[in-house]
Amino acid sequence: NVTGVTSLSTELTARRLELLREINPSGTRIAMPHTASENGDIAATRSVEIAQETAHKLGMDLMLFPVRAREDNAAVAKRILRRETDGIIVGGDSLIWGDIDIYIAQAIQEKIPFAAFDLSQVQKGALLGFGPDYVVSGEQSAVLTHQILLGRPPGEIPVEVPRKLLLTVNQKTARAIGMAFSDAFLEKVDKIVGE
Repeated sequence: NVTGVTSLSTELTARRLELLREINPSGTRIAMPHTASENGDIAATRSVEIAQETAHKLGMDLMLFPVRAREDNAAVAKRILRRETDGIIVGGDSLIWGDIDIYIAQAIQEKIPFAAFDLSQVQKGALLGFGPDYVVSGEQSAVLTHQILLGRPPGEIPVEVPRKLLLTVNQKTARAIGMAFSDAFLEKVDKIVGE
């Protein structure tokens, strides 16, 4: 009896790894903070599986940093160091997202490219993000809501995927970590913040 618009936060984990490879082809050591598997978060666990599969295909070494409780985020973030890490990604993981600012601050301090999920995370300082355009997803949700208000049962309305995905970058963060995006890469970017 449910319907809606999915965010694809888990499924887009692979694309975040690919984007890190694109902006830094020599970067092979990627850190991924994630909810510990024993916590039973299906989306977070699947994000790790997708990241592992993608890292293997790309010849990258995925370093996992499990988090068991929100109060562990600060200590886990401090363990992600530039001398050991070429990039950071995050999956569909609400436990990590709840303290995304901690990971962003660590990435900037350590000068590590951080591929996050959506525009709001890039506006907070992540280097880049790839996720849904929430304005378009909101419009999709409004159409579904209208159908329900007209009497259509939610269970008869298929869940939709976002019609538009955004690639966003933060130029202020790029400058802070000593990185520059190529013109070819910037041509693909939907939104630039921190210019």
